[in-house]
Amino acid sequence: VTGPVLMTGVLINCKTAIWEGNAVVGLANKWLAPFVSCIFTVFPKLKGISQKKQIHCSYPLRKKICDFNEKLSDKKDLLSPISTDNSSFESQKEFFKVLILGGSQGSFFLNHIVSQAVEEENWRKNIFIYHQTGKKSFDLIREKYKSLKGIEAFAFSLGIEEYYKKCDLIFSRAGSGAIGEIASYAKPLVLIPLTYSAGGHQLKNAIELSSKNCVEMIREKDFNITVFKNKLIQLKQDKQKRNQLAKNLRTVYRGDGAKKIADWILSHS
Repeated sequence: VTGPVLMTGVLINCKTAIWEGNAVVGLANKWLAPFVSCIFTVFPKLKGISQKKQIHCSYPLRKKICDFNEKLSDKKDLLSPISTDNSSFESQKEFFKVLILGGSQGSFFLNHIVSQAVEEENWRKNIFIYHQTGKKSFDLIREKYKSLKGIEAFAFSLGIEEYYKKCDLIFSRAGSGAIGEIASYAKPLVLIPLTYSAGGHQLKNAIELSSKNCVEMIREKDFNITVFKNKLIQLKQDKQKRNQLAKNLRTVYRGDGAKKIADWILSHS
């Protein structure tokens, strides 16, 4: 959709820009890159497009998340509790809280692994899991969890920032938007990238961040019930590791990407 509009802008000699949120350039952006004036990138020095045109900026975030970002800036211990008015979390204060994110549509793969793993309750002592399932799997998984303690399913949440605030650890797919939001809340993150995402961008996002010790990465082919349980327990017991991951991820993603892009647009309009 953007291709014809941008090419029209090029033909009438307007300033044009594209944005790339992933660690690998998408096909449309790769085609457009030689013609546009500027390329905003979340990951620095992307290969396959002009280095001179690239402007590195953080992921543009919603205002609600940016506001929280400001509150977190001066905290020395990023993993210390953050107060919230959401009482639904207060009853789990004594637990180590884990958030599972499968993306806006949910992930059948993650749903299967997590729902199987939590059937045994012994290993989940003092652990509370919030499992975002997606709409298609929600009814089935919610019914399954009714007889289990220490786990809660939800299909999707417009108030996902409340879960970000209160969780101690997150397991997620590797879309750049989700990573940007999680980084803003300075949370330790384990990525299970979608194997067949367009251009393999989720895997490349995860590899790039893992190489900088910003996240832990587990490939789909290696992710199973035992690996999930062991990784969760390992990070639960290692607060120093969690804090280091959170700090590194926040450092890589920190900044006001929306303002940087807006300033460029205004200066060239």
